[in-house]
Amino acid sequence: MENQPIIENQPGLELPEAKKSHTILAVIISVIATAAIAGGGVYFWQNMEIKKVQDNLTTAQNNLVDIEQTLKQQITDLQAQLTEAQAVIPSSQLKGLIEDWSLYTVDNSIKVGADRGENQEFNNFLDQANSGERKVLVLNGLTFVITPNYSNWSNEKFVDFNKNGAMGGVGGIYALHAYSDKLLWWQSGCGGVAPDKDDPNYVAEMAKLTRCDNMSKNINDIFSPSQTQ
Repeated sequence: MENQPIIENQPGLELPEAKKSHTILAVIISVIATAAIAGGGVYFWQNMEIKKVQDNLTTAQNNLVDIEQTLKQQITDLQAQLTEAQAVIPSSQLKGLIEDWSLYTVDNSIKVGADRGENQEFNNFLDQANSGERKVLVLNGLTFVITPNYSNWSNEKFVDFNKNGAMGGVGGIYALHAYSDKLLWWQSGCGGVAPDKDDPNYVAEMAKLTRCDNMSKNINDIFSPSQTQ
């Protein structure tokens, strides 16, 4: 037999199986590492976002608690205002309070009467009354004034000045009742314009006006000629 030639492994003929395996493994490891890093970054970002949401929710909850407490306090304050505003003096006590002269304090800045009319007798009296001592009492927004009864007028004559043209205009302090030694005047209108509905004190202010109006009606009834004769 002929000798077969010995074929030696030549470097150029080596099959790069090991290198291929190493390269593929390196790519796989690189991909896995990249994915792990990217996944870790996403996980970290998600946690940060969740933390932000949780913090925002906590802040919102705290704000809601503060708002609730503020609203409760406002309701309590409003209820207190309403209670005070609606406190009406009973008619049975009203006359006694108005005629408790010890409650009146000197205030010579206030003027009794209104715009002068044609009654010269009354005009002369106003000059005298407004130059002398005046004492004032304010009840539920209504103003009462006492002056000496310089001319010894009867109640009938005194209150008649309200309607015989002696006083003109509106917003003055009018005759209410005459006593032997003094005259009682009052500002019968509650005054003021109804508050705007957007005013936070609207309810309380309207309650005060209503209370004042009701009290005015009670006073007119108490001191009507038929009741004081």
